[in-house]
Amino acid sequence: MPHHQPTQTRQPDLTPVPTGGLHDQLRHQEVRITEDVLALIDYLSRIVSGAGAGNWFYVHEKLPELIRSAYSLTEALSTADGEDFEEPNVRPAMVMAAITSRAHYYLLGCAISPPETTR
Repeated sequence: MPHHQPTQTRQPDLTPVPTGGLHDQLRHQEVRITEDVLALIDYLSRIVSGAGAGNWFYVHEKLPELIRSAYSLTEALSTADGEDFEEPNVRPAMVMAAITSRAHYYLLGCAISPPETTR
C-alpha cells in the first residue's frame, strides 16, 4: 500500500539573518542566488528524506518545488531574455558564506556545512 502522508521535514528557513548579520552585507543578486541555492538544498533534502521513507507520493509532491527552485536560479544566471548565461555580479566568498551559514538546517546541507557541536 503506498504512503500518502507527508514525511516530517523541516520547513525552509529563508528568513533573513538578523540586522547587522551577514545577510545585511549581501548585494541583491547575492541574496537571490543564496536563497535559490538554499531552496534547492531544502527540496532535494526533502526528496531524499521521502525516498528513504519509501514515501513516493511525497517525493512526487516535492519535485515541482525543486524544479521551480532550479528555474529561479537559472533565471538569476541568465540574460534578461533568458536565452544566454550572464555572469552574476557577486562575490563568491560572500555567497558561499551565506549559504554555509544556513545550509546545516537541511539534511543535505549538513554535507557542506556540518552543524557546530558544543563540547
